[in-house]
Amino acid sequence: MNIDYLKYRSGPLPGFGNTTPIDAFKKGDFSALLTGSQVGTDALGRPILSGQIFNPASTRLVNGVPVRDPYPGNIIPASDPMRSSVAAKMIPLMAQPWRSGLQFNVGGNPNGDQTWVGNFRTILFKIDHQFTDKFKMSTSFYWPARPAIRNCGEVLGCTPTADPQSNKDYIGNGFLQRIATHHVTQQFDYIIRNNLLWHTTVAWDRWVMSGSPLSAGLDWPDRLWGTDQSGIVDKTAGPPNITFSGNIPYTQLGMQWIGFGFEAINRWQFANDLTWVKGKHSIKIGDEFRLHRFNFHGWAASTGGTFNFSRLGTGAFDAAGNAIASTGDPFASFVLGQVQTANYTIPSYTSWDGTYSAVYINDDYKVNGRLTLTLGMRFDYQSA
Repeated sequence: MNIDYLKYRSGPLPGFGNTTPIDAFKKGDFSALLTGSQVGTDALGRPILSGQIFNPASTRLVNGVPVRDPYPGNIIPASDPMRSSVAAKMIPLMAQPWRSGLQFNVGGNPNGDQTWVGNFRTILFKIDHQFTDKFKMSTSFYWPARPAIRNCGEVLGCTPTADPQSNKDYIGNGFLQRIATHHVTQQFDYIIRNNLLWHTTVAWDRWVMSGSPLSAGLDWPDRLWGTDQSGIVDKTAGPPNITFSGNIPYTQLGMQWIGFGFEAINRWQFANDLTWVKGKHSIKIGDEFRLHRFNFHGWAASTGGTFNFSRLGTGAFDAAGNAIASTGDPFASFVLGQVQTANYTIPSYTSWDGTYSAVYINDDYKVNGRLTLTLGMRFDYQSA
């Protein structure tokens, strides 16, 4: 019998690969984006400056060309009716900058699936028993389990525990992942006579991977939008995924996966064969049957909603009606609730079986001490 245990703890990876809005941006003050450099002219002949934030509520057509008015001083007033109540609830939960600068101001590396906490354990035992000089059995059991808090490289890292009630205000991307494998094998050998051996194997194994967001099951749609106002069906998921597309690479937020999902594979096996040794011949005849069951129950299903915010929501248009790339800001669009794209998933829970069976006969013929010829037939059948 053998038991192994590994306890793993980590923290932010070296470097500054994450970006969070500075405090002024969270209050609606985007004056730090202004450079004073003119990048175009709108349909009214007004100059357009690099970094300017424009009021989407002021959008109208002038001679068929869209026009918007800039916010004076690049500041969105606290009283602006366009301000999003959802953004107002999420902004206090966002990360604070670790250092100065508009981008790459929070430590860590958002690329990759970093493990924050791991408790890895493996149990193995094997029992051999000789009933008589002709009959013996062997039983083995193998069970590795790897629960871990993962996906922790982004701006809010992960929490040290996977208890949602302790993580009510966590809007990061971390989740609890559980991977486990079970193998059970039972074998019997019986010597019928000195040149005739019967062998059988009965086995079962299971692989399962499950997971849940660190702050799952906390009714995020109703907390953020109000009771039954979001349109999101699943209220067990983690906080919605908020992504940003623009000139500043703000790190995404939220783990919108279903509250608990898994995929699992079960396999049952039965093999039975008889070996007869006669002179230079070793003849084996037998059969094998396997049943595979594949289960998928919402693993990685994005039921909590994904919302992308782009600079286009607060950007400007030139005199020809083209969007100007150096204007607008995705976080400013978030503050004003200007969603560029959105989606959520309604998962389908599936389970299906596949079977495999075979009947075979082989003859291993020893020509000399260095050469063996194998002849045989095998009939295989698979179904799903």
